[in-house]
Amino acid sequence: MRKLPELGDVGRELVEAMGSTTEKFEIEAMRMFAGKCKSSPFSSEEIRKGKVFLNDWCASWGYDPRKREGDVNQEVNIRLLQAFLHAAGDPDADALDGYAVGVSTGHNRRMPRTPAVFEAKKKWRLDYEPPEKVS
Repeated sequence: MRKLPELGDVGRELVEAMGSTTEKFEIEAMRMFAGKCKSSPFSSEEIRKGKVFLNDWCASWGYDPRKREGDVNQEVNIRLLQAFLHAAGDPDADALDGYAVGVSTGHNRRMPRTPAVFEAKKKWRLDYEPPEKVS
C-alpha cells in the first residue's frame, strides 16, 4: 500500500486563501460531486486566489506549475494539477505530460497509459478481424 506524504493543512490553507470557509467549501464541493452545479459555485476572485495559492504552494515543494513550451491552451491547468500530484507523491504525475501537449485520439492512435496503475497490455482476448466488405 502506498503511503502519501504529509502535505500539512493544504486544504484548509487553500480555503482560507480563497477567502472562504471550510463549511462553505465542503457544501459546494458536495454539490459539484453530486452534479448539482451548472456553473462554478466559486466567484472568479475566489478561483483566482485559489490558483495563486496553489501555484505558490507547488513551487514551495519544488514543482513548477507553469505552462511549458508546446503546451496547448485549455481550460484546465494541467501543469498545476501535475505539480500538485508530484507534491502528493502520485507516481503517475508524469503521465500528464501527454495531456498538456494534447492527446491524440482516433483511429490507429496510441493513447498514453499510466504505468503505476495499468501494466502494459501484451495479450488481447480477441484476434483482430478486419471488417467485412459490403458488395
